[in-house]
Amino acid sequence: MGSGFNFNEAYSLMILCGSQAKVDYYWDKLSHDSDFEQCGWLKDQFGVQWQIMPVRFYELMKNGSEAEHWRVTQTMLNMKKLDIEALEYTMYELS
Repeated sequence: MGSGFNFNEAYSLMILCGSQAKVDYYWDKLSHDSDFEQCGWLKDQFGVQWQIMPVRFYELMKNGSEAEHWRVTQTMLNMKKLDIEALEYTMYELS
């Protein structure tokens, strides 16, 4: 039987994380479909889509130059689970 309701890509839930440990924790608990993982997005066992986002990503995008934002974005687009240290390195070490 069932309700006839199916989850789809029209919505997602977001968890803002203050540390890499929290990103890792929620990623490990929720990720169920590795083919779906991209740019901090994952899909759980019920088909619900989640964005596991470090607050630091938004801080990096709020500060810096247009070129730095572009580099951080390009780095993020090549990730599955977001890595705060790699994003910071891209912004600051390559300047």
